[in-house]
Amino acid sequence: MVWATMKPDNAPSEATPGSLTLTSHTVKDAEAWMFEFREALATCSRFKATSQRGWIHRFKVRPISTAKAGDDSVTYLLTNILAPNGKGNVITVVRTGGTLATYLVNQDADVPVPVPASIANQLHKKLQAAATQP
Repeated sequence: MVWATMKPDNAPSEATPGSLTLTSHTVKDAEAWMFEFREALATCSRFKATSQRGWIHRFKVRPISTAKAGDDSVTYLLTNILAPNGKGNVITVVRTGGTLATYLVNQDADVPVPVPASIANQLHKKLQAAATQP
């Protein structure tokens, strides 16, 4: 797994960065994960997350339409029910073979905006090229 923060070059210094996580799986597992994830988004609109330390958070989740990226992609809005402004995080998962790239961006506008397909597809092409390297 690899994780990095990201922020547009022209973003103000106080802007909250987003993040990008890459995880590696077999192609079959990554395909199955995306299928199951898409199924869950079709039926689940709320869930509760708990930790061993005892905290509990409740979230709303809803799929968001987005341009196709990579071999497969899905985007959704994840919002903590207690979020003071009602805004959440826009999460886009893009599959390239067995690699899942997960983009997490804060919802700054009233309408959630997914990571642009042009950015996701640039990384998709780089991951494909890296997979062919000896």
